[in-house]
Amino acid sequence: MVDRAALDLYKGDPESQAALYYLHDRGLSDRIIQKYKLGYIPFQGKYFGYNVDEYGRKAYKKTGVWCPEGITIPTFINGQLFRVKVRMMDQRTIAKAAARDEYEPNKKHDPHSYRYSYVTGTDKGKTSLFNADAAAQMKPRTDIVFVEGELDALLINSLIFESDYGYLQAVTFGSKSVHPPYETYYRYFRTPNRIAIVYDNDDSGREGSARLQSEIMKLKTRETPPVIATIPKQYKDFGDWYEHTGKGGIIKYLWDLFPLE
Repeated sequence: MVDRAALDLYKGDPESQAALYYLHDRGLSDRIIQKYKLGYIPFQGKYFGYNVDEYGRKAYKKTGVWCPEGITIPTFINGQLFRVKVRMMDQRTIAKAAARDEYEPNKKHDPHSYRYSYVTGTDKGKTSLFNADAAAQMKPRTDIVFVEGELDALLINSLIFESDYGYLQAVTFGSKSVHPPYETYYRYFRTPNRIAIVYDNDDSGREGSARLQSEIMKLKTRETPPVIATIPKQYKDFGDWYEHTGKGGIIKYLWDLFPLE
């Protein structure tokens, strides 16, 4: 299903184009989109995959897996699929973006027009560390930044690729409110040279940052605590910052946050 969604994202029909435009506007390069196997599910229900008959009609095949319509964001741990989160787009936004000439790239999107859901079988009640495999493969003396959501982590990783800033990885537990089994992820906290926590610019983001910092230090695997940092106060998160000003300010922010030693 994840593989099929990844193909459908680039299929070129109006709905999938709208999803792809949205990801590009969030600062994600095609290289990152394809590396992390982001995709698009074109309908909602216990169906996935379809054939088109001679009249152009779609015949859907039942799979027993409930799929929400939207952008799929899979999480892999040790190479195995752990969960599939879906960024659901408002139907009015999709309709507006159905034709490229009706779509306004880089326009500020209404955050209330989107919400998240999950595919059946997803372990959404527990915690997974998005981009864990890349973090685990990093050599000592490298750096990690924790952010709130997958799209922010992907934005940072996309910018890092563009700037050849190869010793930094962005990871996320997928929410500021989760209470992860930190002992499961101790190696990610122990190995990095520096850790920064940059959650959203709101009260719950600040509370989540403090809790994550405290829990990491309870493991007694680090002598220096993670740094809690904030982005400019006029922006809600990295995605909001990128939509307003592009990549330059974010790249400089990361270089200042993790200066070369």
